[in-house]
Amino acid sequence: MAIFRSAAGQDSEFAPHVTATCKSGTMNIKIQFAGPYNGVVHARDFRTPACMTFGNGTASLGLSLNLLAKSGNSEYCGILVSNVSGGDIKLNFK
Repeated sequence: MAIFRSAAGQDSEFAPHVTATCKSGTMNIKIQFAGPYNGVVHARDFRTPACMTFGNGTASLGLSLNLLAKSGNSEYCGILVSNVSGGDIKLNFK
């Protein structure tokens, strides 16, 4: 996950709090910032509409990623899923 911020007036440490839950083939990611955020959040190396979201001055953002999309699909964000058994999913990020 790559998180970029606008540089204007930002002298404090940049350390957003990120949580993620997975359900039904989707990873739901919530990012909480210390203050207003104007920037972009995207899956590493995937700056496509399905893999990114933009901050609009609020202190939190949400992003949902399709875990089951295959390479070449417009919703593919570089997440490889393997070892699906007993409800456990191993995620490998490219």
